[in-house]
Amino acid sequence: MDIFSNHLAIAEKRKSRLEPNSKKMKKFAFLTTMLMLVSTSLFLTSCKKDSPKPPYADFTIAGDNNPAPCQVFFTNLSTDATTFLWEFGDGTTSTSFSPSHVYLSSGTYNAKLTAVGPGGTNSFYQSVIVKLPEPTADFLVTGDNGTVPCVVSFTNTSLNATSFYWDFDDGTSSTTQNPSHVFTAAGTYHVTLTAQNESGSNTVFYDLHLYNSGGGTDVTFNNPVFTDIYISMNGSTQMISPGGSVTFYNVAGYSASYYAFTSGSSTSGTQIGQLIEWNHSITLNGGSLSYNLIVSSDYFFLYLKNSGYHTLTPLYVNYGLSSETVDYISIPANNVKYSIGYYKAWTNTQVRAYYEDSPSAYTYWQNLNLPWTNNQYIVLTNTFKSLSGTGGSNTQTVSPLMAPEAKDIIKTPAFNKHAVDVKCK
Repeated sequence: MDIFSNHLAIAEKRKSRLEPNSKKMKKFAFLTTMLMLVSTSLFLTSCKKDSPKPPYADFTIAGDNNPAPCQVFFTNLSTDATTFLWEFGDGTTSTSFSPSHVYLSSGTYNAKLTAVGPGGTNSFYQSVIVKLPEPTADFLVTGDNGTVPCVVSFTNTSLNATSFYWDFDDGTSSTTQNPSHVFTAAGTYHVTLTAQNESGSNTVFYDLHLYNSGGGTDVTFNNPVFTDIYISMNGSTQMISPGGSVTFYNVAGYSASYYAFTSGSSTSGTQIGQLIEWNHSITLNGGSLSYNLIVSSDYFFLYLKNSGYHTLTPLYVNYGLSSETVDYISIPANNVKYSIGYYKAWTNTQVRAYYEDSPSAYTYWQNLNLPWTNNQYIVLTNTFKSLSGTGGSNTQTVSPLMAPEAKDIIKTPAFNKHAVDVKCK
């Protein structure tokens, strides 16, 4: 074999040896590449888990939308944060986790929370609304105690109000902040101002007194009841007969007080029944005023007529009740209607009259069926005609009568006889 052939044979042998190793090398290279990819992936995954998350700022509010001063509560809902900075929008701050804050003035505030953590910083904003405090109404008056016609000026000193309503008590009104108003009639005017805002309203009033140029007021009192009324005013006392009236002339000032009273009375002037009184203050207008003195439905006036055989004495009204009265008067058996007096009115009122000549015997009335109106009265008639000295009792029928309305002036009854005094036994 020549040298060339020998070298060729050696090369073939080496080739046969290298071919299996080449396959192995390729497989090794492939596995090495895959291992590097997996390692890189694991490395990247490991890096991702170790990176901190960025914070997320969030919060809720409670207590806003109320009048100042207003305490608002902030609830922190942030995540991945370790420190916090609150800016309340009014120049104040806090680093608390969930603070509360008092807003002293009304307005809309931009509250801000900045959350800081290992992963960075994040901020969240929210509007806080604080209303005006409830208003306080008040005003000053110029022109009070003047003579009409007169211009009265009103200076509004209300606080925290956004709108106004004036009522001048003469059928007119205004929404002006500082109005002036012309009053043309004398009198007392209950002027009111209502101040309003989003949080509510408040009302204040002032009694304005205006007069006629003539000066005082003429005050007339009418008597629509059943007995004489005695009335005192400005140091003067006058008597008003039933159905009559009296006038106190040129009463000065813008108010005055009066006292009046009446009752049933006997021939000698002794009070019968209960005393009815009026004690009031009135507002003067510089012109003319008229008042009716009425007796309310809490009382009734009693007329009594005796058509029997016995003189009646004494007389009990509301017998057996806490308001029982006893009058030692004599009602003769002459069929005359006598004016007795005023008594407390009850649904179970009983009137009892004893016989003078047989003191243990009596006649009585019950279930009076009163009309329950002002100035009410009732007429009771005794028709029991037993012989003198007969004992026992007798129930009488009742004839209720309704009095006129309080505004009417009634006339003195045709039979307005006084009862006769008798001595107490």
